[in-house]
Formats: sequence, structure tokens, C-alpha cells
Amino acid sequence: MKQFKLLLSTLFCIFIFAVSFSQPINQKAWDDYMKHTRIYWDSLGTDYYDGIIAGNGSLGVNMYRQSERSIRFDIGRSDVTD
Repeated sequence: MKQFKLLLSTLFCIFIFAVSFSQPINQKAWDDYMKHTRIYWDSLGTDYYDGIIAGNGSLGVNMYRQSERSIRFDIGRSDVTD
């Protein structure tokens, strides 16, 4: 049991160390980079797997062409499932 606690605490420390260094070092540089980044599509996908996916982590939408004259919007939340 003592070895398990030591292993668990070591893994936790490694995780915290890795997360702390994965954050952007200079927030202003990141903000400037994101200001000039544009995501665009020149066509819609034709099925669920090729659609345009957008969301904020809680609410999301998948947009794709269902037929020649219709576009489908699948809207969902990450905390609601069937």
C-alpha cells in the first residue's frame, strides 16, 4: 500500500509539472497569433463525419449537406446523452 501511494503521488507530481509547462508562456503573443488566425471551409461535408464542427466545450453543432437542397444542423450538449 505504501508503494502504491508513492507511485500515485509521483504520477500526480509529474502530471502537475507537465500541465504547468503546457500553458502559453506569453499570453500577448498567443492573443496576437489568434487575431490573425482564420478558419474557413470552401465547401460543406456531405455526411456527419465530414461536416463542420463548432462549439465551446459545452454546446456544439455539426453542419453538413444532407441533400442537394438541404443543410443539416446537429446540435448537442456534452453533458446530455441518451
